[in-house]
Amino acid sequence: MSTARPNQEIDLSIELLRGVAAIMVMLCHYAVITQGTERSWLSFFYTGVDFFFVISGFVFAPTLLAPARENVAAFFIRRIFRIYPLFLVAILFYALLPHKTWDTGIVLQHALFLHTTVSKEIAFYYNPAFWSLPVEIEFYLFIALLVLFKTRKTIYILTFLFGLSLLTSLTAHHFLAVDSHAKLVLTHHLPTILPEFLLGTLAYRISKNCGKLSGLIFGAAGIVLLFMLGQNFVAHGENVSDMTYGLFNLLCALGYQWILIASVVLFRPSG
Repeated sequence: MSTARPNQEIDLSIELLRGVAAIMVMLCHYAVITQGTERSWLSFFYTGVDFFFVISGFVFAPTLLAPARENVAAFFIRRIFRIYPLFLVAILFYALLPHKTWDTGIVLQHALFLHTTVSKEIAFYYNPAFWSLPVEIEFYLFIALLVLFKTRKTIYILTFLFGLSLLTSLTAHHFLAVDSHAKLVLTHHLPTILPEFLLGTLAYRISKNCGKLSGLIFGAAGIVLLFMLGQNFVAHGENVSDMTYGLFNLLCALGYQWILIASVVLFRPSG
């Protein structure tokens, strides 16, 4: 009989998946540097960011779904201190590089997580990966508010917000110009990305009552879905967004959700 604690096994699988997502993003940046924007599987690995969002939703699911309220201030402070100090160091490092001109305004915009509200050039000025940090902070605030006003209807609130966010994403894709400022802000912030986090939260609930066989099925389905999406990306590039009604990244997140469920279930000790 295994003596490993279930939480230890889950933590291990989550850390492994975080490592996979990080490697995917690194390979994508390598592809952009060496190949430009050429369509390739390495370029498709930019969806590792979507994988991170799904994992975050899973990790914070116990906080969102628990009947008892957590100390909101303590929760938010803990999360900020896990990100902010290293983020500030990274900003200063990039800002002081010889090929960069020091700009106090741009530094402050990044330090205040406002760089994705200005322009695409500013959003990706120091490091393109920085665009995802404001979304994470917004998700932490979202969790804090839900915990602060926790009710028995939290699950219904989450379902409603999932649908509202999905509608916002579809609206942004169909009615806003590709290079418009409004579309930049919407597509790089929580109003359209929330469903990816909530897929992770749903994965937590599903994995609680999922057996090994179901886990294998989820894993196989996730691999097939991501392979199909990757093939379409390689064939059509950014046009896949139009082909999927602007939901390409959400579909990738769904594939990653299935991979996440499989990983958690299959790493869980039997008995």
